[in-house]
This record gives sequence, C-alpha cells and structure tokens, in this order.
Amino acid sequence: MNPSEYILNLFAPSETVAIVLIHSGHSPQNTSNGEASSPACCVGLGSAQRIVTAQTAASAGFQAWLHQANENGTNIYLGQNPLRAGAKGRTKADIARVKHVYLDIDANFQLTLEAVRSARLTPNYAVRTSPDKGQLIWRVEGFDATQAEITMKTLVRMFHGDPAATDISRILRIPGFRNWKYSDGPLVTVECLDERIFHPQDFPCGGGLESMVGAEPRTHTSGGEKRRGDRSVKDFAYACRHLKLGESPDDIAARIAAYRPDKCDPADYGERTVAAAQKAISG
Repeated sequence: MNPSEYILNLFAPSETVAIVLIHSGHSPQNTSNGEASSPACCVGLGSAQRIVTAQTAASAGFQAWLHQANENGTNIYLGQNPLRAGAKGRTKADIARVKHVYLDIDANFQLTLEAVRSARLTPNYAVRTSPDKGQLIWRVEGFDATQAEITMKTLVRMFHGDPAATDISRILRIPGFRNWKYSDGPLVTVECLDERIFHPQDFPCGGGLESMVGAEPRTHTSGGEKRRGDRSVKDFAYACRHLKLGESPDDIAARIAAYRPDKCDPADYGERTVAAAQKAISG
C-alpha cells in the first residue's frame, strides 16, 4: 500500500487532515561521494504542518513534495483523526470526530501484536516504523474524545506501549516513507489485518482489560519496570500459544510460575495469566 492509498483508506477524500514534516538529525548519504547531505539542501528543514483535505494529501503533486522532503532526511507524519473544516491548527479542539485509536509500541513489536491479537483485539493496521517498533491502529465509531483517550491509555497500560501517544490529536508515521530517526532510514511499512469498525464496547476498559492480559499496571517507567512489563506480555503470549497446542492449563501455569520468581506470588500469577489467556481464546 503506497502513501496515497493509506491516507485514503484512513480518511474520506473530503475530510480535513494534518500532514506534519519534521527534519531529523540524520540525513541520507550522498551516493555520489559518500558524504552526508548538507542540511541546507534538505526540503522541509525544521518542521512544517499542512492542513489539507485527504484528497489533496494523496494527490500526485503533494506526494511528490513529501517524497522529496523525505529523501532529504525529513520525517513525514499524519494526524490520526480528521479536523474540523477550516481548522488552522491540530489541537484537541480542532478534531472533528474520533475515527481512529492507536497503540504506539517502542519494543517487542511482533510479540505485542501477537498478544493483542490473542486478546481478540486484532487492529485494522499494523504499521512497522523500524524492525522492532511500530503502531497498531483501529478504525472506530461512537467514541467521544474522553472515551478514546481512556481506551488508548488502557491499551498502553496493558500492552506496554508509549504513554505519550494517547491523545486524539496525535500524529503517526505514514507507510511508504523512511524513518530518519535512524541513520539507515528504515522504510515504514503497513499490514492490513482487519476490515471491521470497532465500537467502545469492543475495548474492555480499566480492570476489565487488565484481567484479559493477566498483567499488572506499571507504576513508573524505569528500565527495570519496563522490562518486567515486557515479560508479562511474553507470559500471556506463551500461555495462549501452549493452550492452543492442547497442553494442560495447570502445567502451563506451573511453568510460568517457575519462570517468574520475581512475582510476590508466582503460582497465583501463573494461574491468573492462564485464566486470562483462556478467556481471550474462548472469546
């Protein structure tokens, strides 16, 4: 799926969207002499925002401008929810309606995607922004701003995403452009996983979603705590995988408990994780 197709998959042609360009500290190498491109030659140096219709953003001329900027080291982003007609900015007050919720994953992308799918929350789009990072995006209806942000914060808490990416005016990378946060500029790609539209009741909130994944909420974001959170996602995925293989729930819970002596009550943790996995699998 090219960038134009992606934009028009997310938005109707007449909807107003925000396209944001932010120049990175990295620039592509000049292939003629092996030297880094001079910042002075970079299209989109610094940052810029364009508020246009989705049809304009997907047009050949606009895309050519974005690709030229991207080739010179500029990162390309798209606001995930449509703006009011005539909007001049991209604040929450400028959002016309909530059309997407999302989860930004900064580690263990594939493992997290498997855990989300096991919880029967398969997203519409899985966008890979680098080998182990990316975003999951759901098409939604019936959400107000508060519901959407509570849902995204719950997803972050349970699947250990980026807590900074939970506002309805968030911008995310567009597939088909390179990610110049890294010097090698990995290409952002997208996989379409589902066609349905989600509603508030499809996303259990608060303790309900916590019980589905059998994980404990993070209370801070230190490196050690984040690693423990990642391990909880792995435990849940492990339980789902081995239940599907027909193994005994008691045996799976015992193995998880043996793997997790860091828990206050490893046996209880193993049982809760397996129970959550059984619930997710059975629907």
